[in-house]
Amino acid sequence: MTTCFWKGQANYYDIVVDGRTNLDAAWYYENPRTLAKSIAGYVAFWNGVEVQQ
Repeated sequence: MTTCFWKGQANYYDIVVDGRTNLDAAWYYENPRTLAKSIAGYVAFWNGVEVQQ
């Protein structure tokens, strides 16, 4: 976990594709601070991560 002074505490996901792990490749703010409430419920992804259905 990390903490941003205006967004709050970030939680991370590792992503595994074809047996390879990309550590901390996605993150979210479960309880963002007041100024960042609009990001609640979203997940962000690191550069190069492509989400497919």
